Amino acid sequence: MTNLLLDVVHKINAGFEDHHYVRAVLLDFQMAFDNVSHRGLLFKLERKGQERALQWFESYLTVRTVQTILESVAASPVKIDKGVPQGSVLDPLLFVLYIGDLPLKIESIIRLYADDALLICHQKDPLVATEILNKVLE
Repeated sequence: MTNLLLDVVHKINAGFEDHHYVRAVLLDFQMAFDNVSHRGLLFKLERKGQERALQWFESYLTVRTVQTILESVAASPVKIDKGVPQGSVLDPLLFVLYIGDLPLKIESIIRLYADDALLICHQKDPLVATEILNKVLE
């Protein structure tokens, strides 16, 4: 986290030193861990080429149910078909693997930390910087 913050401060200072206008957008993906597509995540893991790990993750993600119990009355279990299980050290790792290729499509500086993202753009013309960030957000 400290290295990430130092990197962000360095990028912002570099823009100021170049006498540019610096624009930034901070994003927090709403319910990010709950909305991870199992199919999409497994596809990305498969592209990494680790067959044994893929089988383990497939079992970890797809063999899950949730059940509500209220005053000793249990509802029927419901299969969970999206999201990463929360409360383990794997959750942020799986989410980062899921969105890890996002920076490849971004035309500004992007830094990711778990389910948060920071976009930075610095340009001589403030309108150009704003247009670039607006395009990225679209």
